[in-house]
Amino acid sequence: MHSSSARRIRRTGVIRASRTALTLALCAVLGACAGMQPKSAPQLATHPVAAPVAPDHDLLQKLLAAQFALQENDLAGAANGFAQAAALSADPAISEEATHLALAVRDWSLARHALARWQVLAPADPGVVQSRAWIALVEKRSPDAYADLAELGARSDDHGWRLIAQTLLGAPDKAVAAGLLERLATPAQLGAKESNWVA
Repeated sequence: MHSSSARRIRRTGVIRASRTALTLALCAVLGACAGMQPKSAPQLATHPVAAPVAPDHDLLQKLLAAQFALQENDLAGAANGFAQAAALSADPAISEEATHLALAVRDWSLARHALARWQVLAPADPGVVQSRAWIALVEKRSPDAYADLAELGARSDDHGWRLIAQTLLGAPDKAVAAGLLERLATPAQLGAKESNWVA
């Protein structure tokens, strides 16, 4: 019985010693942590990485607004949005879209403005020449319309005569359009291609 009491006392002493050692070790670690100097916080950039774009110069915002207007069948709003985007973009497709929409809603001022941008970006595009002719017809400038349509007719492919047909069919003054067609559609200008005669 004496030996079991002694064992219990030894175990209790060992446990207390272990606890004391653990407490001292923990205090030493905490003391070391308390004495450490905190590292300085990383310096945050004072300038944003990407500068915000002013609403007047935000090409993406203007394209999205134009697309949403187009989806809502607001052709005038879409034409205006694409024209604003065209002024900021070097992509001739945006200017082309702005021009076509402005012509469709008969906003001739906007059409001239968008066409001027398109012509700078893609001067050889036959659509530019067709749009110039269309605007000239609306503004009753038959000689200018004839010159543009004759330029389309002189193309070596079939595309030019299709553009001529589209333009003359959409002309507001059908008598002027018929007169222009008569001047343009000569055997010498139509050539031997049947597709030109059908266009």
